[in-house]
Amino acid sequence: MKQHPLRAANFRLTSLALAMTVMLSCASPCGFAQGRATGKAERQKQIQSQGAYFDSAVWKTAYRADLSEDEKVAGLSKLWSEVKYNFAYFDRLPDLDWDKTYLEYLPRVRQTKSTLEYYR
Repeated sequence: MKQHPLRAANFRLTSLALAMTVMLSCASPCGFAQGRATGKAERQKQIQSQGAYFDSAVWKTAYRADLSEDEKVAGLSKLWSEVKYNFAYFDRLPDLDWDKTYLEYLPRVRQTKSTLEYYR
């Protein structure tokens, strides 16, 4: 007896979703080969350490009328890397060379005289 095509497709999607749920629940966040996560406390510790890695306290500085040149370049670099690795629509901007844009903005950032000018 032949199944209706939509029912067969729905079954395949449900099976795929179930398989992915099982794989993700059994695997540690660092990769499937490492096996099962060892509990909620360890997972929470991993999440906190990743947060510290990506949102380091070094970026949380008090406002100053003029940031140092190093801080300005570091801020531009962080912005560049976030966009480079997380912006999903570069394929819709074929004329944009993001690396070239970064190199063009480095001297402009270095020449700013104040924090306000830097953010403009």
